[in-house]
Amino acid sequence: MLGLLATVLSVGAHAYFRDLGTVLGYKDAVSHLIIGRRVVVGQTTGFGQLGGTCSR
Repeated sequence: MLGLLATVLSVGAHAYFRDLGTVLGYKDAVSHLIIGRRVVVGQTTGFGQLGGTCSR
């Protein structure tokens, strides 16, 4: 029941903000989408694509 409520609220919020034209309102929203895509369908997929750089 809680999952259904969360799904309905999420879809409703997306539809509301899509109509306002602010779905990608933040300046770094596109970069977040690119990172998510790289995790799923990049050349080296996996959770290792998340996060920043590590210098040793």
